[in-house]
Amino acid sequence: MKRSILNVIPALSISLMLLLSVSVFAQVQQEHHRSSAPSVKVEEVASTEIQLLLPVSKPGVVYQGKEVRVFDRLNYNMLLDILVIEDENNEMFAMADPHLIDSIRLEGKLFHYFPEQGFFEYLPGKGRQDVYVKHFVDVNAESVAQGAFGTTNRTTSIDVVRSLVDPSGSDIAQRTIQIESPAGQEIQIYLKRDKEYYLLNDREVHPVRSQRSATRAFPEHSRELRRFLRTNVIDYRKEEDIIRLSEYIYSLGVQGN
Repeated sequence: MKRSILNVIPALSISLMLLLSVSVFAQVQQEHHRSSAPSVKVEEVASTEIQLLLPVSKPGVVYQGKEVRVFDRLNYNMLLDILVIEDENNEMFAMADPHLIDSIRLEGKLFHYFPEQGFFEYLPGKGRQDVYVKHFVDVNAESVAQGAFGTTNRTTSIDVVRSLVDPSGSDIAQRTIQIESPAGQEIQIYLKRDKEYYLLNDREVHPVRSQRSATRAFPEHSRELRRFLRTNVIDYRKEEDIIRLSEYIYSLGVQGN
């Protein structure tokens, strides 16, 4: 029996802190936090502004097969890669079973869900192309130690572990990002909103960050791609350049969808 798309679960303990203000005009693009705790859940220390794609939750439409669901206040948590619903008390809930979702319309944007890879924004273009954007929060951490005269010495970087926590044993999993402090040292956590471009090949999205990743994503056309990239300068962080690259790739007969 399929689980209804309306099943929702509390979005971790961040639901206690995710209160949005209509006075927010500009979102935080990066921030850092320091902690002496032996273990830190990033979603609990990160601000609302850096986690959510939209500064204020907006009406959205969720498509699941032939079903259409309309929500008054919908948002996307880029840090945890989850779709969230805001209720009348300004509390956030994660939408369950994202693998049942076909697509989402939110603030004029179209999102598709890819199993094991999460939500991606689809970029429409004039020609035939399948370009997607992955919105995310880049997380880095390093241990810090107090040096002479109170100075701060940054020592080693720390692994950031993204995991799924499923205490109920059901198919609804909660996401968390955990950082463990080595030997109880104080740690500095760096967060930055970012995005990457992906292209579709055989119904799977592939990151395109460089010439190497582009040829890996389309190995059957690697020779033509290398020839094209020798004479065409591509900035892999510019939308217009990625669209130009995609137009060439799909002109080769690549099957995206």
